[in-house]
Amino acid sequence: MYSDMIKEATGCGDAEAELIEDMMRDVVFHSNLDWKTKEELAIAARLAQATLHFQDSRR
Repeated sequence: MYSDMIKEATGCGDAEAELIEDMMRDVVFHSNLDWKTKEELAIAARLAQATLHFQDSRR
């Protein structure tokens, strides 16, 4: 549902957008995404992507 916005905000591909969306719900906001502004969603997408990349670098 949010994949186009996530891809635009982060430059990621389809597979990573799905992971980012899950992280936005489960880690960044601990909630659904419906009540956030477009700007808040873009910031959260970049934060979630950075978190995923950090986690991957620690493996």
